[in-house]
Amino acid sequence: MVKVDRLPSGSYRARVLDYTDPEGKAHYRSFTGKNKKTVQLEAAQFEASRKGTDRRIDMTVGEALERCIEAKANVISPSTLVAYRAYKNNYLGGLQAIKLSELTQEDVQIAINVEAARVSPKTIRNVHGLLSAAIKMFRPDMTLYTTLPQKEKPDITIPTEEHMISLFRETKGTEIEIPVLLGAVAGMRMSEIVGLKWENIDFKKGTIKVCSAIVRGENNSTVEKKPKTTAGFRVFGVPPHLIDVLKEAYDPEKVYVTSLGSRVIYGRYVAVLKRVCPEAHYTFHELRHYAASVMIMLGIPVKYIADMLGHETEDMVNRVYGHIMQDKKDMVSERLNLYYKDVFQRCNF
Repeated sequence: MVKVDRLPSGSYRARVLDYTDPEGKAHYRSFTGKNKKTVQLEAAQFEASRKGTDRRIDMTVGEALERCIEAKANVISPSTLVAYRAYKNNYLGGLQAIKLSELTQEDVQIAINVEAARVSPKTIRNVHGLLSAAIKMFRPDMTLYTTLPQKEKPDITIPTEEHMISLFRETKGTEIEIPVLLGAVAGMRMSEIVGLKWENIDFKKGTIKVCSAIVRGENNSTVEKKPKTTAGFRVFGVPPHLIDVLKEAYDPEKVYVTSLGSRVIYGRYVAVLKRVCPEAHYTFHELRHYAASVMIMLGIPVKYIADMLGHETEDMVNRVYGHIMQDKKDMVSERLNLYYKDVFQRCNF
């Protein structure tokens, strides 16, 4: 692991061995910057590119993928690391034995075409992104111009109000009452719910602070991490009913709001859903869609919705929930038309 030092100026610096001259003197390459993770990543990538420089021409695509993943292991989230390893182990089998120096654009396109027949466009893009990063790290002279499958428009399913009322009633007083409310009312992600700590709930102000998440890491372990983006760090108000439920469950001896893991929560959620509305097939994540749809229905500004849900931009909300927002705009337009129709009729035009 590359060591990163804090400088008196507040910046960060990492030094990596570049080469040793004929007299045995070591020469280092320095990397500095304001962001520790960025400095560590740049240094790790350089270090990985220098290891075994004299045999890089013989490196296979599989070896390049593995070394690229290792170079980033300490600066990416645990769940992303697990995903990268899965991509390396399960995809691009036809490429991995090819020497990196002999890899062609045709080889890449054929391999992507094969994978596109069995997995989603999103997975293909993620796999290609990892391959592209490895090539950039170990064969920077090669630029990929791969034709990727067209993105699929997400099929958004939004739980109905009737189903949510049934779900709220059925989970009341159970161990998944709070997780369901945090998802459907506060719009929190599963990883954020499992990682929510009592210290981050302000009962007086009625707010929740999201600053950590628990995700699944390597070897099926659970790892606490910070939100992936700055937008993930957020503080927002929640309805008094949710605060009351949290107050009743508060235990000063415990760190986390729920002691249940994500798999247990999801399993119990599915079981309840089958009982109260067997015709529905809502994933737990789609509880966030319900929270968003309620805010849109009530005319909450898109910026606030993005902030509460932890989206980096308002555009993300527009893309995901654009069809609901269009319906809302149509309703507003109709109300305006009726209003002015009445006004102008009263003017005796």
